[in-house]
Amino acid sequence: ILLNYLINNLEKREANVFYLFDDRNTTVYGIPKSRIRYQKAGIKERRNFYSNLPQAVISVLCFGNVPPPIKLSGIKVYTYLHQYFYLDSSQSNKSMVESLKFKLKQLYFKSLVKNTDCFIVQSSHMADLLRQKTKNKVDVLTIPFYNLISSVTSKVPVKKNFVYISNGNPHKNHKILLSAWRRFKQESNTTAKLHLTVDCKMYSHLCAEIQDLRDIDVINYGLISSKEVKALLSENAFLIYPSLAESFGLALIEGASLGAKIIAADLPYVDSVIEPSLRFNPLAIDSIVKALNMAIIENIQPTQLLIKNEVDTLIELL
Repeated sequence: ILLNYLINNLEKREANVFYLFDDRNTTVYGIPKSRIRYQKAGIKERRNFYSNLPQAVISVLCFGNVPPPIKLSGIKVYTYLHQYFYLDSSQSNKSMVESLKFKLKQLYFKSLVKNTDCFIVQSSHMADLLRQKTKNKVDVLTIPFYNLISSVTSKVPVKKNFVYISNGNPHKNHKILLSAWRRFKQESNTTAKLHLTVDCKMYSHLCAEIQDLRDIDVINYGLISSKEVKALLSENAFLIYPSLAESFGLALIEGASLGAKIIAADLPYVDSVIEPSLRFNPLAIDSIVKALNMAIIENIQPTQLLIKNEVDTLIELL
């Protein structure tokens, strides 16, 4: 989503940009073939590409977290870092095999830090963590950008309904949320619904658990379009966000922009982008149940968005 938004803004400004895409990217951008290349995302392939850059290139933006595999002479290199777990994987909740794979990725990332002139991140929380992990040895710029959205529906939000926009990765914390929802529905005489967006092709076990909770008003839409996400955020009063780790939390930005009251984990990534309506301990079922009850009973404060879209700043930098 963010990559497409950035490309659209670059093309609107008729910027002289050459794009290198992972060959798994199937998006049609309408960019002339002379300014675009699709390539396998391998170390050898990336090294060959950067070794043969034209002399006219003055700056490079690596959008996929990882700096170039070689040091580029006379070219300003920016690396956009949005992979939180490259810096702190303590909340990833991955299997032993996946954790080992990710550890190797972390080591590879660390070995390439010297090849970028500057990292760009989307939040103050990520900036602080990156400076801490690199011992302040790299330049870090915080430049949040996102597509400003408006409501796509004229429906009045359902006052007691909740939505969680998220995939089913373990750190997204669906298991504890669902346990809290069970207790909430047992203890409260409410018609509140919980809307989820978990892709059942990728997360079949989680989807099976969600399916079993239909009788207590848990509804899963699966993988949906951006337009459908906006509709869900517009039509439901509350966005609940129990994720244990985020680099940015785009759904928080979208929810706040659309006027949803956000009930979120009491964690630093939240505080760097919004002032939520309510906070809870994402590891404590009791805390989540209490927040759910407060949301439907009390007139809680609106959520405040703390950042602004700085896509123009990013483009000027490049």
